[in-house]
Amino acid sequence: MGKSTVSQMMRQLGVPVFEADATVHHLMAHDTGVRRALAESFSGCVDLSLPRSPVNRELLGSIIFQDPEKKKILESILHPAVAWRRQAWLSRYRRFPLVVFDVPLLLETGMQDQVDAVVVVSA
Repeated sequence: MGKSTVSQMMRQLGVPVFEADATVHHLMAHDTGVRRALAESFSGCVDLSLPRSPVNRELLGSIIFQDPEKKKILESILHPAVAWRRQAWLSRYRRFPLVVFDVPLLLETGMQDQVDAVVVVSA
């Protein structure tokens, strides 16, 4: 819907941007706790015996989109980890008068109550 374009425009203006999707990708690739929880909860989605094995996002997607309970499990793994990263990021950028959170599920996660303003981008 254009949010990535607006995020890039904000960066060009010197505004720090927290990208939730990029954070999820980073956590799934590098966070040992997240990877372990995914392996335990979603059989075959990640091979922990290989340190750099990617999460099989296609398989994971097929599992969570068929079973709402599995989607809740995935969210219970990822959302707290992303929130922790977001808070750590925010503490680094507190001195800035404006920061942007690029969060696709802002309303679905109730995060709109944690920000001063919400900008909707539609293209």
